[in-house]
Amino acid sequence: MPPHGTLRPPPECLLRSVSSVQTTKDGMIWTKVFVYASGNTIEFKLTHGDADRFKTMLTRQLTTPSPAASAAIGLPVDVADQLTKLAALRDQGVLTEEEFAAQKARLLA
Repeated sequence: MPPHGTLRPPPECLLRSVSSVQTTKDGMIWTKVFVYASGNTIEFKLTHGDADRFKTMLTRQLTTPSPAASAAIGLPVDVADQLTKLAALRDQGVLTEEEFAAQKARLLA
């Protein structure tokens, strides 16, 4: 949580600064996840399964153009398909209900 009075940029701004995600096993239980963004490295230590899901979700977000970007370059956006994918991520536990609702609202806007 940021200090009181500190503004955080919306998640879309943060995601745009991510350049890559890498993982490395760290023992029998843990995997280190390295997120490279704007010259910085953010390191997470997660269980193997959680690390795989986190990397998959983040990689999908990085490689899937946002609806706004798709519209800007003239690509059609299949909202139903995007909602189905988001629901699957929610059902897998990758997205929380709140994150799902926010992404759904963004797609339907």
